[in-house]
Amino acid sequence: MTPPPAFARLLAVAVGCCAVGLAAGQNVGSYGLATRPPAPSPETLASMDIPKEVRDGLLGKTPPLDGTFYDHTGAAVTLREVIGGKPTVLVPIYFKCPKLCSQTVVNLLDAARLMRTMKPKLVAGEDFNLVFFSIDSFEHPQVANGRRNEFHRDYDGRGKDTPGVYFLSANPTNRGETAGKAHETITEVTDFIGFKFVRMNVKKQKEVDADKVAQEIQHPAALLVLTPTGRISSYDTGLMTIDERKLADQVRVAGAGGTGTADTAKTLDCFLGDDQPEGWYRVAMRAMAWSAVPVLLCAGLVVWRAWARAKAEKAANG
Repeated sequence: MTPPPAFARLLAVAVGCCAVGLAAGQNVGSYGLATRPPAPSPETLASMDIPKEVRDGLLGKTPPLDGTFYDHTGAAVTLREVIGGKPTVLVPIYFKCPKLCSQTVVNLLDAARLMRTMKPKLVAGEDFNLVFFSIDSFEHPQVANGRRNEFHRDYDGRGKDTPGVYFLSANPTNRGETAGKAHETITEVTDFIGFKFVRMNVKKQKEVDADKVAQEIQHPAALLVLTPTGRISSYDTGLMTIDERKLADQVRVAGAGGTGTADTAKTLDCFLGDDQPEGWYRVAMRAMAWSAVPVLLCAGLVVWRAWARAKAEKAANG
């Protein structure tokens, strides 16, 4: 049965208006009218820095390895267990981080793929292990499983049960009553390696306790390569790019039980603050957000006219 012309026209207009609404919503969501949170204070940024002398002093030391984490299946594991007697790349991140953590994972993925093509090649799970652990006390195995599956797919398409790549969380659930213990497990490791982070309520611009959900975590970047026994062999904080040859050398040195170096790059920091809250850029972004208003008004007018015309046609054919 063919729908009446008026109905078909109304349906087409409705679909078009939905598309316009989605585009406008994306525009407002991307550029917004509200001021983004300010950048952390210089004191906060300084507290997140991991000086080279601190990293140098940690070379050859063994971080806490026996705290309880949870793998992608929800099974309780320790860092010592996932190291498994192999050189291990250890990276603190949080899985829902929209900025630096995601870029670090992508950069490390690219380097790891290239390391598979070297002679001799280095393959995660065979020659070394790769361990990401979440610094968010509310992230849980289900979130870790999603990130791990993405990494497996993009790395070499390996099956979900293939060992060697681990995404660990310290909380077996997403509930606050287990978040406090999770935070203790996380900070036992992060405090040892000098990795300071701040859990923030962005709307209120204040730090939140470990048993409260953080909208943002301000943190530095870090990549450690551990020996098969868990000692720190090398420690990098400049992770905007990751050179596969350098990482391969670090893994080989660690695999032989040797001690490498700490890089000289400035520590990268991750936060969602706006360094330039004013100026022409802000004006332009707000103008783009406001442009959605007349578009939506016009779309509403078109829908109303189409509805009125459909009603009139129905009455005429009545």
